[in-house]
Amino acid sequence: MNKCFQQVIANAVRSDSHFLSPVPYSLLPDWVLNQADPRFSFVFEDFNFLGNSGGHTVRVWLATEKANPSNRYLDFMDPDKGAWTGWKPVP
Repeated sequence: MNKCFQQVIANAVRSDSHFLSPVPYSLLPDWVLNQADPRFSFVFEDFNFLGNSGGHTVRVWLATEKANPSNRYLDFMDPDKGAWTGWKPVP
């Protein structure tokens, strides 16, 4: 199952050239968010990110709706903007 999550996240960030590569062994479930909203399954993975202000490690969250797993959303803190991107649907 982890490979599936990794592939979904990798495909979702592929179009953003700031994302360089995933940090090995960083894909984990987010137990706090999983408890906060039981309608979704949450995982996160860290990525090397080259932004306007240099290199960073960025944590990318994936939320998958349990009732309909084809509904997936991605969010991360953009270090260039200093703001969350907001939950965006993953095609």
